[in-house]
Amino acid sequence: MASIGEFDPLNSSVPATKIEITVSCRSLLDVDTFSRSAPVVVLYVQGIGTKEWREFGRTEVIDNTLNPDFVRKFVLDFFFEEKQNLRFDAYNVDSRSSNISKHSFISQASPVFILSDIQYPSPSSARLSAL
Repeated sequence: MASIGEFDPLNSSVPATKIEITVSCRSLLDVDTFSRSAPVVVLYVQGIGTKEWREFGRTEVIDNTLNPDFVRKFVLDFFFEEKQNLRFDAYNVDSRSSNISKHSFISQASPVFILSDIQYPSPSSARLSAL
């Protein structure tokens, strides 16, 4: 056990915990001509102290639905006392390309979510219903 005299604030880690985010969407726009959309949701995180958004991960693609319940979950570190901005963008997958700019934009959850402000209806889950 460390005593107060041994505490080194320059080498200590910020208290964090893992959280899991599950994504579902309701009533997405149908941007396909001959079938329903094949949505994917991309999670972006904003760098702390910067304006830059970087892709954190993507859900799986679900064909022919405007109301997807995605199985793939996002596991993030939640840092106490830090503002963590999250953005969720939905796209219709038009090809096999992994380049997101090659797909049709459907919607963006708005406003940008601040991880610490998400209200938890139960101890283990949060509902983000903006998409």
